[in-house]
Amino acid sequence: MDSIDGLPIIKPPYSRLTAIDLNRGEHLWMAPLGSGPRDHPLLKDLNLPPLGDRMQGVSVLVTKTLVIASAIPTAAPSASEATRRLLFVFDKQTGAPVHTVELDAFSAAAPMTYMHRGKQYIVVATGSGPNSELVALSLP
Repeated sequence: MDSIDGLPIIKPPYSRLTAIDLNRGEHLWMAPLGSGPRDHPLLKDLNLPPLGDRMQGVSVLVTKTLVIASAIPTAAPSASEATRRLLFVFDKQTGAPVHTVELDAFSAAAPMTYMHRGKQYIVVATGSGPNSELVALSLP
């Protein structure tokens, strides 16, 4: 058993993205992936920061200024959250969250990027079988 009343028994964050300077071996920043069980009845009166959701299939794309992680939560407090398919976008230098994108289907692969006519796009494959598609999002 790794939870009590639906709460993980390990210290959060339950999933996180960590930027490491490979030249110095130093951690530059850490950011949780997802909110986690902050709305659990046992935690409702606490003012907690994002705790991170339990994730599977996390893939990362690094651009000049952003870090984009696609992730599928493995457990969520409600059925609607259990079906979420998310892309998390962070500032590459600071780890500050920039945006979270909810997709219509699960992310089947790592995000990709390309330039077209001076505009940058992020593309992620979603779904499976006959329901597969590429979802393209443009950056401002």
